[in-house]
Amino acid sequence: MSIQVGQNAPDFTLYSSSKEKITLSDFAGKKNVLILFFPQSFTGVCTTELCGVRDDIARYQNADVEVIAISVDSFNTLAKFKELQQLNFTLLS
Repeated sequence: MSIQVGQNAPDFTLYSSSKEKITLSDFAGKKNVLILFFPQSFTGVCTTELCGVRDDIARYQNADVEVIAISVDSFNTLAKFKELQQLNFTLLS
């Protein structure tokens, strides 16, 4: 499925690194959501990109944007990655 700029993403429910259920539609009408997909925690490119978002989080917050990053990593891996990199946004598995 291809999504165009400005088109709504399909709804989903995934678990966060803290094992909390997060559903995309819960943000509808409240906040815009930036969804980042990354293949794997602790890899050079992914770490650099996500730390860049972390360092620029005020830009997203000032625009009332919720940042969510999604990977195939386990909850435990995501939790450790988030802790070590001090990521200040939601990671989903």
